[in-house]
Amino acid sequence: MWAMLCMDLQAVLMCFYGHLLMGTYINYVLRFLEKIGSFLIAHMIFKKYLLKEAVAREDELRKKYFSIKKNITMPSKIKKEVLKIYKEELD
Repeated sequence: MWAMLCMDLQAVLMCFYGHLLMGTYINYVLRFLEKIGSFLIAHMIFKKYLLKEAVAREDELRKKYFSIKKNITMPSKIKKEVLKIYKEELD
């Protein structure tokens, strides 16, 4: 379906811009539109199937993915500063 929309768009662009549009520019526009379309489809799927679960598990997910992990290679001075900034941002 998306390919048909892209072909229609290519025809419309050629009508308006004629020979000024080279194949490269048309391909750029089509790739851009495909990316936007893919994002919109992914967003709709997320809203339909996953949003309720994500909202219900928000606290759990924040603790798991938005926290500072143990890091043995970070010097203690830097670690203290990072923790200080992190705690300030949480407040």
